[in-house]
Amino acid sequence: MKKQFRLIFHTFRNERVLYGIPLFIDAVLLPLIIWFILNRFGVSDGIYTITNLFQTLIPICAVWWIYLVIKESLEGNGREVLYAYEPDRTGIPLRCLIAILWYLLHIALLFLLLAWWFWSLGVQIGMAQEWLRIGTQSIFFAALFYFICILFRSSGVSMMLTLIYYFMTAFFSQDNLFAVISVFSMGALASQSDACTLALFTLLIGIALFLSGTAIEVCRRDRV
Repeated sequence: MKKQFRLIFHTFRNERVLYGIPLFIDAVLLPLIIWFILNRFGVSDGIYTITNLFQTLIPICAVWWIYLVIKESLEGNGREVLYAYEPDRTGIPLRCLIAILWYLLHIALLFLLLAWWFWSLGVQIGMAQEWLRIGTQSIFFAALFYFICILFRSSGVSMMLTLIYYFMTAFFSQDNLFAVISVFSMGALASQSDACTLALFTLLIGIALFLSGTAIEVCRRDRV
């Protein structure tokens, strides 16, 4: 476990600016857009736009750190040697799991700050429920990307397929097939019953995807 933490630390440190992309989007770009919405439209008209914004910006960023963690093991120079001498057959899944939990911790801190900001402005949003919804969606996208990576052994293919699903369900799921398979609950607060049910379903699918990818990876290593 300690070795896996050390590998992740060195991976993120070596990536430098690339590591900070999700932090910039979540902690800088998102608050700026929210500030603009509140000033332009007010609280009553902007509340659903803000919760939709949570869903369209935060969950997809969970994919990025998984990509940084997994790309060298799948496609980097000398990956065959790294793959053969991986200290633990669950090394890749464990590093990806740590990256997911690390991202969830960051968005938890973000939502704590946003909750304080909204409270000071008199904005009434159930931030705990919103964090749970965004957390389940983040787990789903990270697990989907991870599963496709393990299945096809290609981070590029996985990124492309994940982004296709994201754009079609986040922006083009109006009364079509993508509305049926979407994990988003646009236009609804997280405290509403339908949104809660969808969040639970999304979490279960995310867990199933991660476990399926891990099972494939472990079986593949057993044959090495």
